[in-house]
Amino acid sequence: MKALLSEAEFYQCEELAIALEDKLDKKQETKKIGLEFIDLKTLFKEKQDQETKSTYTLIKKTGNKLETYAVVDYVNVFSRNEYKNNLCEHRSKDCGCYFYPKLVLVPQQKSNLSK
Repeated sequence: MKALLSEAEFYQCEELAIALEDKLDKKQETKKIGLEFIDLKTLFKEKQDQETKSTYTLIKKTGNKLETYAVVDYVNVFSRNEYKNNLCEHRSKDCGCYFYPKLVLVPQQKSNLSK
């Protein structure tokens, strides 16, 4: 495609060159791997414009079973079980180490995958 683009530019075939450039740009975009880091506090803040608010779906695959969940909120959970009833490294019973966020999920659909 790059060689054809060079030929299109050489022979001044503008429409063909534009079409090839678009195709090459789209091809390069699909090869990029993107990571997105989501801050849960900003994701679920109450005052968001509903038209621009993003929605997220979590997909769980177990064997040939596929489950889909809507991510609707998060909660901060308090638990010392992670530290086996010992104090964390900060040596405080009310330390932030005992709090961690958990997603609130609503089941959407279940399906079986065919091999």
